[in-house]
Amino acid sequence: MKQFGNGPWKEGRAGAASLCYLGLSPEQIEVAAKHHAAVGIRATIACAGADAALAELARCNWDLAVAAHADTAATAERLCMLDGRRLRGCIRAGESSAAGDPDTLYHVTDTPGTLDAAGPLPAMLPSMATMADADELAEAIDAVVSKGKWAIWRMDADVFEAMSTQGHHRLLHWLGHHHAHIWCAPIRDIFEWIHAGGHEAGRTAATR
Repeated sequence: MKQFGNGPWKEGRAGAASLCYLGLSPEQIEVAAKHHAAVGIRATIACAGADAALAELARCNWDLAVAAHADTAATAERLCMLDGRRLRGCIRAGESSAAGDPDTLYHVTDTPGTLDAAGPLPAMLPSMATMADADELAEAIDAVVSKGKWAIWRMDADVFEAMSTQGHHRLLHWLGHHHAHIWCAPIRDIFEWIHAGGHEAGRTAATR
């Protein structure tokens, strides 16, 4: 496995970040997908349904999570038809969800916070609200990464619009440029990596 450094995250990266989109319009989804594809970065999107705009994201192996306010079971079933996955995340879940649906892989709340590579992960994953200024958001992501942490960054339709197409493109270009330093991946990928003991496996590989 390629090692970029001696950090605690996958392939020795210093920190991790997950972009999580909520309530985007089909047009915004198309723009976001284009910018992500240009730098080879995937993300998580909270879904209230399973419209055609999500089909391309499923083909690109994005993390299609369920929005907590949606008809969770029905939405999950429709999403399964797109990506073939039975287990998926639930975004903005309330504390009552902590007990967990057996088909829910993870729960994300609005409670701010960051997470460690070594775990253990809490039942309810914290997340951070994004700001509309792309450069300010890049600085915030870098501040978390500099501490060796993982943060889930929520971006809703209003913030996406306020950031502008140019700003979002600039943010993704920045994340792509720092690929060797920041592990930017869907929540699902990082969650499963931690549960699989990826941190310990990486430490072992780094000392060989």
